[in-house]
Amino acid sequence: MLLEQIQNPNDIKKIHPDDYQQLAQEIREFLIQKISVTGGHLGSNLGLWN
Repeated sequence: MLLEQIQNPNDIKKIHPDDYQQLAQEIREFLIQKISVTGGHLGSNLGLWN
């Protein structure tokens, strides 16, 4: 899991650009999971991928 490799902002530089789409999906899944437990709004965090 790519998201587990990121502990601070500079760690994203270690992720290969080809893996950014997978990382974005992992971030979306994380946000949905956390927001579904705590409540809140997540629409603006999901963004749009064309």
